[in-house]
Amino acid sequence: MPLGAARGGGRNGIGDLSETSSRPPALAPDPGATPSLEAPPTHPSRLGRRTLALVGALSLALPAAAYFWFIHRYGVNVIWNDQWTDLALIKHAHTGSLSFSMLWAQHTANRILFPNLIVLALAYTAHYNSVVEEYVSGAMLAAATALLIVAHRRRSPTTPWLYYCPLALLMFTFVGGNTIYGGGNTLWGFQMAWYLVLLALAATLSLLDRPRFTGLVLAGALATAVVGSFSALQGLLIWPAGLVLLCLRRRSRGHLMIWIASAVITGAVYFFHFSAQAGASKPSYVLNAPISAAKFFVFSIGDNIIGQQTFNVPSSTSDADLIVGGIILALAVWVATSCSLRRDATDGSPLGVALISFGLLFTALITASRAWEGFWQTGRYAMFELLIWVGCYLALLGRVNLRVGRLTGRGSRGSPATAGPSALPPRPWPGLVNAAAWPILIGLIVVQVVLGTHYG
Repeated sequence: MPLGAARGGGRNGIGDLSETSSRPPALAPDPGATPSLEAPPTHPSRLGRRTLALVGALSLALPAAAYFWFIHRYGVNVIWNDQWTDLALIKHAHTGSLSFSMLWAQHTANRILFPNLIVLALAYTAHYNSVVEEYVSGAMLAAATALLIVAHRRRSPTTPWLYYCPLALLMFTFVGGNTIYGGGNTLWGFQMAWYLVLLALAATLSLLDRPRFTGLVLAGALATAVVGSFSALQGLLIWPAGLVLLCLRRRSRGHLMIWIASAVITGAVYFFHFSAQAGASKPSYVLNAPISAAKFFVFSIGDNIIGQQTFNVPSSTSDADLIVGGIILALAVWVATSCSLRRDATDGSPLGVALISFGLLFTALITASRAWEGFWQTGRYAMFELLIWVGCYLALLGRVNLRVGRLTGRGSRGSPATAGPSALPPRPWPGLVNAAAWPILIGLIVVQVVLGTHYG
């Protein structure tokens, strides 16, 4: 047998140690031979890859650590505002008078069934310490961020971890964390319901985006979407965002029909015996004052840099937020349209488009329910509106990854849609727009992090 054949399989000409016993006796090493003093070949690039991976891990961990430090430093165990309704729920649980109708009861326009269950669990395990509730919210945010990163990198495996640092900075933003009106998000335990919606959104999209899409995976996505739907009103937006992803991934018609039917059933259950008067929304305002409503919509997207809210917003701040909101909106529409027109989108871009869809729908929902109030109370909605920014970044990152290397999927063997290099080369985007998109988006993210951290 040729010597090369006996040694085949090992890297750098070194045979596999597991195959030593199966070698022919003639090829066994001579005990009397002088040991070779030649050092094995080195790989300088391996150290560089490890260093880059370590830097990437630190860049993702630092924003999360800062977020939890923020809770540790400023969190106070105080019941405030809407949290008093939780105490009534806990009282019924302790007295044995708790019923499902109490868990299902409408809170303004929200069905908060699953947050109520978590509240009861914390009541018996942590004596309903609101700071513990804030840490639970932070853990949900960290899990949602990890799911989005892993889901995108699963489709774009050559992307370095360091490239996801802007996503982590946006997800762990301090904007809206301590606003006076509404209590903010980070330092108000009651907002745990919103973090649960965010986690359900990330889990649903991560499942729907799996290369190997089975009935069991679809069932898991349906379950997480239901959890998000019955955690807050905006949880219902998971269904259209998931439908966008299913369409971009060109799933089967049967899967699409199951998803749409489940969305209709969930919505019907949600709005059964629903009282519109319980909320503060006035959708008719959008029809009566479309210009003001449109201005609120754009302002709300741009206000994610500072996130301040006052009854009389200075004109300079208002104009700046409108400009930023217009830029992000135009970028989001262009990115979503460009990706949707592609028929070979096997990279991570569709995940970004789904997040853009959710963020835009949420902003439209807030516009319909809050624009009539007459003051720009938008800062605490940043955690969902920044998903527009995150979606734009992930979509652009997916396209760059295809241009740098060739995509290798992780689906079943032999499947051209999920395994091997992309069958079709990516079509070049318009040169001027493509060249301007990255510096504009990265520049706005840097400003958002700096000013958002300062005001937060």
